[in-house]
This record gives sequence, structure tokens and C-alpha cells, in this order.
Amino acid sequence: MKKLMVFLLLVVLLSAASFAGVREEIESQVKDINSTKLPWVAGVNQSFLDLEQMLWNNGMSVSYKDIVTKLNGYRDLLKEDTALKADNLTANDDVYEASRFVYKYIGTPVPTSYIQIHTPVKNQLYHGTCWAFSATAAFESALLVQRDKLTGSSVTASPLELEDTTYDLSEQYTSYHNIDWDIYRDSIYAGYYTGKGTVQLQDCNLDAGGNAYFSTFNLIRYGITTEEKMPYQFDRNGWVSWNAKDGWKEEIDKNSFFAAKTTYVPSAEYAKARGFNYETYIKSIKELLVKNGALMVSFDVPVDFNVYLGGIYVPSAVFGSYVDAGLSPYDGGHAVSLVGWADMAKIKTMFPTIVASDATYIEWNNYEYKVGGVASKNQATEFWIIKNSWGNNWGWHGYYLVPMITQAQYDAFDGNNASIENWMIESRDIFSTILGEKAFYGIDDNLKVIDFNDDHLINDTDYALILGKVTESPKVYEEKYDISAVKDGVIDYDDLEMFFIISSIMSSFK
Repeated sequence: MKKLMVFLLLVVLLSAASFAGVREEIESQVKDINSTKLPWVAGVNQSFLDLEQMLWNNGMSVSYKDIVTKLNGYRDLLKEDTALKADNLTANDDVYEASRFVYKYIGTPVPTSYIQIHTPVKNQLYHGTCWAFSATAAFESALLVQRDKLTGSSVTASPLELEDTTYDLSEQYTSYHNIDWDIYRDSIYAGYYTGKGTVQLQDCNLDAGGNAYFSTFNLIRYGITTEEKMPYQFDRNGWVSWNAKDGWKEEIDKNSFFAAKTTYVPSAEYAKARGFNYETYIKSIKELLVKNGALMVSFDVPVDFNVYLGGIYVPSAVFGSYVDAGLSPYDGGHAVSLVGWADMAKIKTMFPTIVASDATYIEWNNYEYKVGGVASKNQATEFWIIKNSWGNNWGWHGYYLVPMITQAQYDAFDGNNASIENWMIESRDIFSTILGEKAFYGIDDNLKVIDFNDDHLINDTDYALILGKVTESPKVYEEKYDISAVKDGVIDYDDLEMFFIISSIMSSFK
């Protein structure tokens, strides 16, 4: 009995020491951050302590750095082993490209503040699956907005009030359908050195990180089942398990849980290169959010971001100290869900004890863009409201706010400088999913859709037929050419685009 008591005491002491170590790591950083005046508050997020406890219960001892690195999606390009792998299909990059298009503002008035209807905050646990949570959240919100015709609010000051539980879809299913990053990397290198070939994309369920470019396409070709049919779970072995229950496929089909296509607003860098002015760029993001639902966004994670508790996140002097020391001030990449935006009046309502009532802007230092050796300053009056995937006991009830890119930053960017900061969501493409009837059926069904002359072939003749219908004048409507995601009674470039998407998909099965 004494030996047992000693053993149990040792376990308790080791556990306490481990947790104290993580808490001390966090508290040390928090003290440095809160010593300066910022528009946000730092502290120990309970979500990290809960995660540490879960891992300890599973026989794993981790540091704060381990947790941050895993959650923020560093990719381990491990070689295949004997574990279960989803390797049933190889496609190429052209197929993915054919399924998406750039979105540009078309003139819909947008309010000064807005929060879109969306599903509650979830928790990715100790996996690098943020990309799957971001994609799933966008799809769930798209169902609420595009299918159920629900809307957000320009009045409410809390994203919690716009949470809706109608849909709870499976991040496990989305995570399982990742790509093999080794094959992807090797095909890129082969093309670079030989000048031949295309980028190869093969399914793989290794927990090695991912991004919206692939996950959005998989919502088109695979759809998504419900959380009930394939629940999210923690796996120690580094792979995402296939744990689907009977009826998972029927759940997808009967509810038509498929996307039809993907649209995106390019990063600020590429939007500017495409000729978007600042106003058009910002309004493109806002309009897309209002029309389609929550958006998939991503960013580089600052070293001080993880201790955010509330307010408007901007880099602290801790971030600046990394830059000054020649170290990377980032802890990897992360994907999240953009659910709204707020102006100065709204953030004062949201954070009355953090944002001064007489404030007219939020200012911060751009430590990576120095003028005369001194960090440049930016001043924002509008802010993005973002849903994270680290549970509702992280940050501000699971959410956080960051400044929108300012016009000064946008105008100053010349392709070489760092005026557009990598922690801002505008530094990367912003994705949205568009619903419709199931876009891709079996091969025979797809053949029937775009084989306009019924010769059992898809070739230049079919292309010439639909192109002729799109460009003819005067137009004569023929239903068989109305193949866009939703039949709209018009034969136009949406139908031509769908022809390219379907024909590209079919070519990947050859």
C-alpha cells in the first residue's frame, strides 16, 4: 500500500510540475505583453491547459511550444508507413484550378458593421486540422445563408448571438480527405527541374496540415457528412482515422451536402496587381461574406497571438523583439473563419474597458516595415471578427478581432516591401464555397450532362456547341445547355465554366 501511495503521489507531482511549466511559460510572455499599452488583453487561455490535461491523460507530456506548433499547422512531411491511408485517387492541379474563380465587388451596399449567421465555435484538439475546421465552418454558414435564406445582423455586437446549431458537419471527414504532401512536393520539383508534367494531388489522411485550396475542392467532389455520422476525435498516431458510421454516404446524398464551386478574393498583393483599388478590394470581401456566408481565411500566427483574451489584436513589443533579433516572429500558419466586421463605434460596445470611448482609431507598430530604421505606424477604423477553432474558452469566447488592412498599407505595397503584414488575413486568398445541386455525379451521369451531341464522347464538338450558345445573338434558350450550379434560365459564361469543371473532373478519372 505504501508503494502504491508513493507511486500515486509521484504521478500527481509530475503532473503538477508539467502543468506549472506550461502555465509559467505562458505567464512569462503575458507579463511582458501587458506591461505596454495595447488595444487587447493577454492572459492564460484555459483551452491550452485543458488540452494539456487531455494529452496528459493520454500519456503525452507536451510543452507550450509543442501545443502552439501543432495547432498552428506546421507540416511534417513523413514517409508513408503501414497505417491506414486514403490513397484512392490521383488528380492534378489543373482540375482544382478549373473549379474556382475570382470574386469582385458588384455594387451591393454593405453596412458599417455586420456579423453573419454561423455555427458555434469548435475545437480541433491536438491536431493540425485548422484548415478542415475553417472549410467546414464556411460550408455550414453557406447552408444557413444560401439554402435556408437566413441573414446576419448589422446591429448585434456579439458573434455569440448569431450562432446557429441547425448544421453540425464532420471535420473528421474533411480532415481525412487531405493530400499527400510528399507527392505534391515531388511533382513540383519534377516539373521545375524537367519543365514537364503537372502538379500531382493524391489523397492522404496523414495529419500533416492542409489549406483551403484543396479542402474547398474536396467539398465539391466528396461533399461532407454530419458530425453524428463521423465524429471528430483525437488520435495519437499522427493519422486521421476513418470512423464513419453506417449511413454516412446517405446523409451526404439525401441532404445534398456538396459544394458546386469555389470563389475567392485574392490576397491584397494580387488584388492590387489585378487592378482592384482599395475600396473595391475591401467591399469584395464584405459583399462575399454577406452573400455567401462565413469565409475561409488564413494567416501567419504571431508569437504573442496565442495569449489573446479580448480586444483588437495587434503585434506587441514581444513580436518586435523577435524581429529586432533577426528571428521569425511567427509560430506557423493557421486557418480560421471570418464571420463579420465592426467599425469604431461597434468595438467600443464590444470592449468598453479596453477601447477608450473617445478613441477615433486603433494604432499599432509594423515592426517588419521600418522607415528610417523605425517601425512604421498604422491606424485602423474597421476590424474583422473571426471565429477560431480552439474551443470557446480561448480568446473572446472563441473569437478574436484584428484590424482590416488600411488604405495606407494597401497603397504603399510595391511588391517588395512588408507594408502588408503576414498576420493580417489580407496577406492570403480568402475563400468562399458556393452551393448548388450536386455538381459531380458518377462518370456516366456527367457524360450525359455535357455530351451535347449524344455521341458518347466529350470533345471539341461539345465545347463548340456550348460556346455557340453562350455567344449567340439573339439568344435562344435550350435547357440542356443550362448546366450551371443552379439552373437560372440563362445560357452564359457560368454554364461554360461548369463545362470546363466537369470535363476536367472527368479527365482526372482516366
